[in-house]
Amino acid sequence: MNVCTFPGRLTADAEVRFTAGGDPVASFTVANDVGYGEKKHALFVRCSLWGKRAEALAPHLLKGVPVTVSGEADLRTWEANGKSGTSLELRVSDLALQGGKRTEEKPQGFREPKAEAPAADFDDSDIPFVWILPAVLGASYLAGQVAVSVGGIV
Repeated sequence: MNVCTFPGRLTADAEVRFTAGGDPVASFTVANDVGYGEKKHALFVRCSLWGKRAEALAPHLLKGVPVTVSGEADLRTWEANGKSGTSLELRVSDLALQGGKRTEEKPQGFREPKAEAPAADFDDSDIPFVWILPAVLGASYLAGQVAVSVGGIV
């Protein structure tokens, strides 16, 4: 078995169909960028997702959504209207939604963070862990490197 992983964006909304036995299957295509610079192009991967996950994830698999898919890859040859070609197909075993369409609406309960100015009179002696470390490690641990007392470094 081969396992391939492709990050990319969905080229269209996923289509959910059902087999004769009633099993759901979601079909969608992922556009994966290959190369760089002037040689950059898209590799289109036809994907199929089976079972309950197909029904559950289909509403989230919308055109333009970034995803990463993993699964068993297969090259299929096809012939239509006198033309023949090859397509890369992936039976998806793992799917990760990498983000979603951004909307102008804020989620329910969303609050803008308050901007706080940093304290101008910050003093290093206000940091509590500076003097806790020697007390936690113990003077015997640091003996020979630095003379330590519970009150601070001597």
